Amino acid sequence: MKQNLFVTTVLLILFFPPLLFAQNNALTFDGTDDYVQIGTSIVPAAGTNYTIECWFYAEDLSSGNQELLSEWNTSSTDGFFLGFNGSTIRFTNGWTATGITVTSDSWHHIAAVSVGTTNAYVYVDGVLRATKGSALSYTDGGNLVIGQQGNYSGDEYFGGKIDEVRIWDDVRSVDEIRQNMYQELTNPASETNLIAYYKINSSSGTSLPDSKGSNNGTLNGDMTDSDWQTSPAMFGPKNTMGFDGTDDCIRVADDNTLDFGFWIRTELYL
Repeated sequence: MKQNLFVTTVLLILFFPPLLFAQNNALTFDGTDDYVQIGTSIVPAAGTNYTIECWFYAEDLSSGNQELLSEWNTSSTDGFFLGFNGSTIRFTNGWTATGITVTSDSWHHIAAVSVGTTNAYVYVDGVLRATKGSALSYTDGGNLVIGQQGNYSGDEYFGGKIDEVRIWDDVRSVDEIRQNMYQELTNPASETNLIAYYKINSSSGTSLPDSKGSNNGTLNGDMTDSDWQTSPAMFGPKNTMGFDGTDDCIRVADDNTLDFGFWIRTELYL
């Protein structure tokens, strides 16, 4: 009986993984006039500690500037933004994080980190990809906007999908970024440094709930119920180990305190 139970469990894991997860959706942006507008001054001020992170799926990176998030001061010519020029990351006014290659038609996780008046960092898929050796500079204020530049020039729309937007008022370490990038935050209320959190798990409507507080957003443009789509973002990209079935193995030092859990894909039929 135990053997049959094991086989059944493995079959479920191999062939029905969606059954093991709750609904996870993303918002689709058409790159023309779709955006989500939220409240004002949610992103921390320039020269302070904060981390902005999300998952994104860009459909076309050849159409000039596109913004994932922005908070543009309407009375100024600059502001906070996180987006692209082609496949190059742009993080706030004046810093183009060169040396990063972002591909279209695939999901990526991005975390942009401001370290007070000293440094800034960009992590892509949990890996540090760019460092700025000085503080970020921009004029604070304006509405937080997802999928577009904001209220200044009214363009630079993003075309693709966005999921799991998180705004923190602290410097997230690489370990914290990696530990949480593949899972939803289970208890946002307990995260003292979390400012706003958009799981983007609705399936209809024009409101984007804030799972941390009251900074809810409103969908604009021609966004409809069809723009809420199932998201596989947090299920990849991840790496695996391949075993040849002959002499491949991984040895771990003897430790009877360890607990193990893992996914498998077998090349043999059970």
